Amino acid sequence: MPSSAVDQRWALRFGARLRDDRSVEFRVWAPNLTSLDVRILREGDQIRTIPMTGSADGEFVVTVSNVAEGTDYFYVLDGERERPDPVSRFLPRGVHGPTRIENPESFHWSDQTWQGIPLKDFIIYELHLGTFTSEGTFESAIARLPYLCDLGITAIEIMPVAEVPGNRNWGYDGASLYAPQSTYGGPTGLKKLVDAWNYDNFLVYAEKLHKAGVPFGNPIGQTSDTNSWLGPLFKAFGSELVDASGKIIVNSDGTRLALEYMKRLTQFMPPEIYSWDDAGNNLHIISGRGACIQNPPSAWAAAKKTQPANAAQMWHHDTPRGPNGRYRGSLMYNLGVWNFSKNKSAAKDLVRHINQKEQVFQILTASDGYDMPQIASFLTHDAWVKAGPPPGGQYNYPIRGDEVPWMGGMPAPSGVGGQIYAQSTFGNLTARYTTGKMSMNEAIKWAENELDGFLREA
Repeated sequence: MPSSAVDQRWALRFGARLRDDRSVEFRVWAPNLTSLDVRILREGDQIRTIPMTGSADGEFVVTVSNVAEGTDYFYVLDGERERPDPVSRFLPRGVHGPTRIENPESFHWSDQTWQGIPLKDFIIYELHLGTFTSEGTFESAIARLPYLCDLGITAIEIMPVAEVPGNRNWGYDGASLYAPQSTYGGPTGLKKLVDAWNYDNFLVYAEKLHKAGVPFGNPIGQTSDTNSWLGPLFKAFGSELVDASGKIIVNSDGTRLALEYMKRLTQFMPPEIYSWDDAGNNLHIISGRGACIQNPPSAWAAAKKTQPANAAQMWHHDTPRGPNGRYRGSLMYNLGVWNFSKNKSAAKDLVRHINQKEQVFQILTASDGYDMPQIASFLTHDAWVKAGPPPGGQYNYPIRGDEVPWMGGMPAPSGVGGQIYAQSTFGNLTARYTTGKMSMNEAIKWAENELDGFLREA
């Protein structure tokens, strides 16, 4: 049966519906037919044609086992004519081709917390996907979103994109209303356009901030903040320095992608980032010299006291997505009791008391939500909604979307991971390459030697 999480959401009644047991329910309304079959077309397998069960109200339904997302199928009308599903989510071969099974739950959205913008702030650009870029696709439109921002546009209205005959069309004669046009990129391409917040786009905006004289800034040195943003960034590109078994794996495609990205990003950052301490990025945005940093709301809290006008314009956002996912820097602190404690029972009672919801909520209220609880159910506190100015500016400080908390040094064994963090291996590796002191291969070789030393000392 479908999971309870899926059951609680709105879902199409008709079409192909994936179930948890690797079966698919096919349901269609065809009151003028006497019989209807579903024909499963799976590459490398025999074609399967399964009769559907009709009802008095004209519905036909059947559940077929061992059918996966990405499988194509037709309906067979009265044993003769093959037709795509009228409630197709994807028609990769056009309006006359088979329907492809899509799982609407498989896409990882990052905008769950977006609250929209006030109606008075809408400046709408009507956009035709087929002509907006030379490629004419959803994904190619993502790269031009900064251009629309420069125009002052705050919202786009996409002209109809339901599947139509041919490759390009005005869209007003859509033949399959639930299937985004395949030549534009299909449903996944449309979702990526809606969800367009990744490191490639971050680089575009970093360049614009640099040209505007208010660059993005974060330290690349021997600091905790260095680890807190570079460790997750490297992980987002698929890079880890040492795996959980203690094997050195820094020499990887993911590391090379991350270093190459940082080479491009640092050209739009202040040159003094290599000498910043943990206060450097805070001062950068509080002073107004920069418009963007990656940091907890300590900069905002300080700005409320010294630069309230700047604080009123500070908003927290989730981190961009990389090829390997979306990761958020995290420093996890826990309370414990020493083995040599003279009164362990009282100490444990105190730890339990402090971690009760009532006490945690008092701390959250006092700190405007700065001290993040590690218990997910405690994130219901309204501190991040009420904290301001601006109202709601801290809402995205807690992880609410698909971000994964990550510490620089993970997933290495604790002794080695601690050294990676303390010695700022990510910062040193990045600085050696982005400043031109070493080639990429030389910087990675340096890191391998450092990591080997950590392992021998552990």
